[in-house]
Amino acid sequence: MPKKPRGKEKRGGQSEASMKPLSTNPGDIVDRALAKLNDVDESTMEVAKSTILESLPELQDAHNQKNLQSVLRDMLEGVGVDGADDAQIESVAEVLETFHLGMGNPLVKFTTSLGSFTVEVFLEEMPLTASNFLDLIHNKFYDGLHVHRIVPRFMVQLGCPHSKDPKAPELGEGAPAAGSVFNVLPRNASSLTDEGTPTTRGTDGDQAGCIQDEFDGERILNTIGTLAMANNDTPHTGGSQFFINTDDNPQWNFWTKVESDSQHPVFGRVVGGPTGESMSVVKRIENSQLDFKERPMKPITIKSVVLL
Repeated sequence: MPKKPRGKEKRGGQSEASMKPLSTNPGDIVDRALAKLNDVDESTMEVAKSTILESLPELQDAHNQKNLQSVLRDMLEGVGVDGADDAQIESVAEVLETFHLGMGNPLVKFTTSLGSFTVEVFLEEMPLTASNFLDLIHNKFYDGLHVHRIVPRFMVQLGCPHSKDPKAPELGEGAPAAGSVFNVLPRNASSLTDEGTPTTRGTDGDQAGCIQDEFDGERILNTIGTLAMANNDTPHTGGSQFFINTDDNPQWNFWTKVESDSQHPVFGRVVGGPTGESMSVVKRIENSQLDFKERPMKPITIKSVVLL
C-alpha cells in the first residue's frame, strides 16, 4: 500500500484577510467555450450561446452532480449542434468551469514548469479548508515552490514552504506561520472579499501553522483529480500541503478511518474530468522521473497560483 501523504508546515508569510472579487463577462466566456466546437454555423452558434446563458441554474445543478458534459451535449444537440465528439463537449465544459460560469465555487489556476491546470475550490462544501487554501493563494504562498513528492498511480504532493529549495533536507515538514490569521468565508460567498470569520492557525507543537481537520464538511470522495489535505499522520496537522489524487484512493476518505484518526478531507478538484486538459498536465507531472525519495529528478516549479 502506498505511504500516506505526510508533512506539516512550519513557516510561511503572515496572512492577510482581503481577497480580490471574482468578475467575468458571461457572454465572452460562452463565446470562448463554443469556439471549441467544429463546423457550427454562426446562427446556430448564437442560439447555442443564448441557450447556455439562459440555462445557468441548470448548468450549476449539472456541475454539482458531476454530469455537466452530458447536460451540455443534450442542450447543444437540442439547438442543432450535431456531431460534436466527446473531446469537444469536454473542452466546452472545461472552459465554462475554468472561467467560473454558473459554478458556485471559486476557480484557481496553477502555472507550473510543465504546464497549467485549473482547480475548483470547494468553498461551499468545505469552508474552513477552502478558505485557508484561498488565503494562502492570495498571499502568494505557493508561488516559487516545487512539487516535492510524487507516488505514481497514487498522488502528487506540493505546498511545503521549504520546497523553494527543491533539495532542502526538511522537505515535507513546513507550514504557514504559527498563529497567522485568515478569514473563513461564508459558504455562499459570491466574491472573495474580506468578509468572514477571523480564524487563527495553530500556535504550538505539531499543530503550529495548521488548521483543524474539517470533518463536519461534506463527505467528498478521494477520487482521481481531487485535492486533499496532507498531514503528518496525526490530527489537525494540515496547513498548506496538499495532494492531488491521480487515482481513486478511498482509503483516505476521512470518514472511513481505516488507518488512523488522521484522514484527508477533500477540498477541491481539477476541472475537466480525468481526461481533460488540466488533468493531462497533472498526469505529466506524475510521470516525471523520480529519485529514491519520491522527489522529481528535474525540479517542477509552481510559478504562480492565481484566482480566476
